[in-house]
Amino acid sequence: MYLVDLPIDIVTNNARVRAFRPAPSTESTAEKAASALSGTVYHGVNKVEADLAPGPGNTVTAHFSFRIPSIDAASFADLRNEVRGASIPDVSDRRLASAAGLTPPPPGAARMAAYAAQLLSAAVLGPPSVRDGPRNFGPADLQDTAVRALMTWIRTLDVTILDFSGELTASGMSPSTRKTGAYIPVTSIAFADGLTIPFAGYSDNVTLDTGDGGTLSLALPAGMWTKVAAGAPSG
Repeated sequence: MYLVDLPIDIVTNNARVRAFRPAPSTESTAEKAASALSGTVYHGVNKVEADLAPGPGNTVTAHFSFRIPSIDAASFADLRNEVRGASIPDVSDRRLASAAGLTPPPPGAARMAAYAAQLLSAAVLGPPSVRDGPRNFGPADLQDTAVRALMTWIRTLDVTILDFSGELTASGMSPSTRKTGAYIPVTSIAFADGLTIPFAGYSDNVTLDTGDGGTLSLALPAGMWTKVAAGAPSG
């Protein structure tokens, strides 16, 4: 698994980037625009923590309580509408949704990380197809007008803080109560000017370390994800 670091201060950092007014420079408007549309796409997992404890019978109970920066479900729906309206060669919402496993159920936002990875691979990064790790992009990858317009629009998306809290029980044995790593799928765009747009919320699955070198996959109910109210502490 490739770990993608998502600092919780992405929201405030993005606000600083958007508010920044650089001193006059000799760069042309085209050069500035090209710089803003360069960066790195990261695809992998975001590591959080879960508390494991022996459950009744041959079960294990996992308790989750964490927060993660991400675009919200409404913004993801807007992104899909933008894709439907764009004329990008070999890119369609239906094809991306199918590749991301996004045929109902689950709800659309549950696979936003996979959808974003499919979109960026098809429209921006090119072959090979989706893979874990970082991949850089720049003006040479955005020569198509529709692709450039879509990436410019993605830069306008607001990032929020999502809260995930709840308890799940699954088959398995946990010899003692302990903390363990929990891994949530994520795709994140880090633009060269410091703006970061993560697709990391609403996942319908999580992978846990079992402590014996193995992993345990659990389905996540959509109702365990909530959007943190504006102004609420993000820590």
